Amino acid sequence: MESKAEDADMGPASVNGTHAQSHDQNGSGGSGGGGGGGGTAGGEGVAMSVDGPARAKEEEDRQRYELVYTLLGHQRSVSAIAISPDGMMLASCGADGLIKLWSLATGALRATLRAPATLGLGAPEGMEDAQGGAGGGVGVASGLSDVAWSSDGRYIVSGGDDRMVRVWDAVRHVLVRQFEGHTSFVFCVNFSPSVNLVVSGSFDETVRLWDLRRGTCHRAIAAHSEAVTGVDFSRDGAMIASCSYDGLIRFWDTSTGQCLKTLVHSDKAPVSSCRFSPNAAQLLASSLDGHLRLWDVANSRVLKTYAGHHNEKYAIKAAFTAPYHRRRRQASEEGKGAQTNGGKQEQRISVVTGSEDQRVYLWDLQTKQVVETLQGHHDVVIAVASHPTLPILASASLEHDPCIKVWRLGR
Repeated sequence: MESKAEDADMGPASVNGTHAQSHDQNGSGGSGGGGGGGGTAGGEGVAMSVDGPARAKEEEDRQRYELVYTLLGHQRSVSAIAISPDGMMLASCGADGLIKLWSLATGALRATLRAPATLGLGAPEGMEDAQGGAGGGVGVASGLSDVAWSSDGRYIVSGGDDRMVRVWDAVRHVLVRQFEGHTSFVFCVNFSPSVNLVVSGSFDETVRLWDLRRGTCHRAIAAHSEAVTGVDFSRDGAMIASCSYDGLIRFWDTSTGQCLKTLVHSDKAPVSSCRFSPNAAQLLASSLDGHLRLWDVANSRVLKTYAGHHNEKYAIKAAFTAPYHRRRRQASEEGKGAQTNGGKQEQRISVVTGSEDQRVYLWDLQTKQVVETLQGHHDVVIAVASHPTLPILASASLEHDPCIKVWRLGR
C-alpha cells in the first residue's frame, strides 16, 4: 500500500502518550554552527572550564536556550549523538571511528570506545578509558555513522563504514556483539524497546534485524531502492519505520517482516531520517528539500510541515524536545515590568533539527513557527538529541568544527 501526501495542516498533533554524510557521497566522513561561550570539555584528560555564556535578552513571553558546555575530543566529523534514557550520559560517534561517552551533568569525558582493529569476527575487544590508554589516538580508519542507546541504558549500538553493527556494554565499556551481514556502509541503527532486537539500515538498501541474545541475523528485508537512511521502532516494538533516499517511508511488521504501508510525499524528495513520536501515532521525517514533516501514521497524511532551516545535502536528524513548561509573562498593572502571569505555565513541545547554515532550529510543534535558532557551531549541524525529561538539548557538527554543544533552557 503506497500513499502520497501533499502538505496540509490537519489540525493539532499530539505526540505524547543524522549522519555525517551528504546525499552525493559515500561513507560517514562528511566535511562541511547557536550562541557562543559556555563551558568547554573534552580531549583525553583535558580539564573543563566554564566561561559563562553571554545571554541574549529574553523576550518577555519566552525563555531561551543557553549554551552550557562545548565538548571536544573527536578528531573528525561528529556523525551522531544520543542521550541515555535516564538523561545522565551522552554518547557520540564520528568519522574518527570512536564512540565517546560523556557525563551530561558535568561535560566530563567518561570513556572512549574503539572498534577492533581488524574487520574479522573474533578480533580482540577494544576499550580506552578517559584517563589512560592510547591517549587520544584515532581508532580504525572506518568511520561511524550512528549510535543509539537501549531502553534500559545498559547497551549502545553503533554502525559504520566497515559494514558492521556492534553492541557495547555501556557500563563495562566492552564490546559484547558484532554483527556481520550488510554488504555496504551501515547508515542507521536502533534497539527494540525490549532490547532483544537491533535494527540497522544500510547503503545496500536493506533493513536487517539482529537477535541480540543469539547473536544472529533474525531477518533481512529488501526495503528500498536506495540507501536506507533511518530506522526506528514503534513504542511497543511491533512495527519498524524505515526511510530512504528513494523518497519513501515504509512500515514493517517486526514479527513477519511484511511491509504494512508505504508513504511518499508529492515531491518525492530523498528522506534522510525518521523518528516515531513517543506515542507512535506520528512519524517525524526529514527530507532533503529543507522540510520536516510530521505524518499521521494511521491515516497516511501530513499533519504538519516545518520549514526555515537549510537542508539539501546532508542527512540531518531531527527530534522532539521533552515537554516543558513555558513561563508566560505580562506587564504588571503597576508598571513594574514583566511578571509571571499568575504563576501559570504552558506546556510546550518543540521540533528540533540541525541545519547546513550552522544553526540549530526549534519549531513549536503545533503552530509550526520557528521559536528559536541556536548559534555557535562553525560547520553543518548534523545531529541533535533531546533529554528525555528536561529542557536540555545537544547538537553536533562536522569536520571543520567537530564538537558537541549542550544547551539548557534558561531559568
